[in-house]
Amino acid sequence: MKGTFYLNEGTGLKFFDWICGGHGGEGDFGGGPPVNLKITRIVDGKQQFFRIEFKNLHLVKTPDFELLDGDVVLANERIF
Repeated sequence: MKGTFYLNEGTGLKFFDWICGGHGGEGDFGGGPPVNLKITRIVDGKQQFFRIEFKNLHLVKTPDFELLDGDVVLANERIF
């Protein structure tokens, strides 16, 4: 799914699955969640890349990753 999503300040990646409608037969991710999320962020005019393992994102001990204005999140579709 492509598109622009407007999020409240302080929203983190832990809500990303929910914002995109989840996964499974009805969700936007289709059959399963992505393995990794890739975040591209511009800091001082330079691109920075972050890679987050999706399966660890839902663990309580995993700190959330706060999204900032202008961040681009890439979640590749996983069919099987």
